[in-house]
Amino acid sequence: MADVPPPVSMEDVARLAGVSTATVSRTLRGLPNVSDETRDRVLQAAASLSYVVSPIASRLASGRTHTVGVIVPYASRWFFGQIVAGAESVLREHSLDLLLYNLADIPARQRFFGALPCAGASTPSSPSPCSSPTRRSPT
Repeated sequence: MADVPPPVSMEDVARLAGVSTATVSRTLRGLPNVSDETRDRVLQAAASLSYVVSPIASRLASGRTHTVGVIVPYASRWFFGQIVAGAESVLREHSLDLLLYNLADIPARQRFFGALPCAGASTPSSPSPCSSPTRRSPT
């Protein structure tokens, strides 16, 4: 079994081009404030290393995941399956991903909703941002 080389990173491109990773990022995104000479060096380094921008890494770095979470109580039931299929179709048209949470049992619901930022206890002096008369318990 042949060894698979590790993926090429932005740091590898920066090292070969003799620039910072910020400059590599600006160059590959087509942003201004990169000289033509530096841009050419970065693009040549990226091409020679066969560097491919990772969409996942780009999303993490930008803070925008382009992902919509969908919570259903029973993903295996026809009704909820149809909702998920319809949502996924619309999201795909807008280049968004769907992240499915299937919360079919009470422990799963408690674990999921208990981990939300608003799950903390509120006090009279510090009310929970999620507490309201219309909010129902997740169980």
